[in-house]
Amino acid sequence: MSRILLDDRSPAAGWQDGKFLGAAPRVRFRVTDAITSAILLAVSAVVGLFLQSCSAGQTQPALNIGGNWSGRIYPGCRSQGGVNCYERLVTFAFDQQGPGVSGSYTCAFGNVNCMGDNNSGQIVDGKMEGAYLSDLRIVFPDATNCLYQGQFTASDGTGAYMCFAGAGRIVEQGGWHIKRSDQ
Repeated sequence: MSRILLDDRSPAAGWQDGKFLGAAPRVRFRVTDAITSAILLAVSAVVGLFLQSCSAGQTQPALNIGGNWSGRIYPGCRSQGGVNCYERLVTFAFDQQGPGVSGSYTCAFGNVNCMGDNNSGQIVDGKMEGAYLSDLRIVFPDATNCLYQGQFTASDGTGAYMCFAGAGRIVEQGGWHIKRSDQ
């Protein structure tokens, strides 16, 4: 049976059978390790809850853009204000059910013809995520289609668009700015 020594050569000080084996961990280190582990566990839990709430998709309700809107699109121009750009006059009649958006589109000559002489199209798919318009697709009679994205307020909308032809080829892109016209 081993004996417990209470002097400097005790097993707690790292001594055994007259040989020094190195510093043995003391109880205070174990308490420190336990406190550190508890703090790390608490921080991990808080970070986990934060990330879970972020991924839960706590979004704002869809802004209602249903109704008539008119304005301009600027083909080949990223300036949403249309400075030094070609422009077309456009109208949108949005029908909105929850976040889903559908409706119709018309285009009139501004200082350039409508793309492919398509003066009208159908809005077949769109989604409002808060005030953000995500992937509004307009399909035209000649099978081209345009994808609009942008930001809205209750009376104003602005963003960018791209139009596609066969095999997903981009045939036009630009900016747009519209205002609610049924107020």
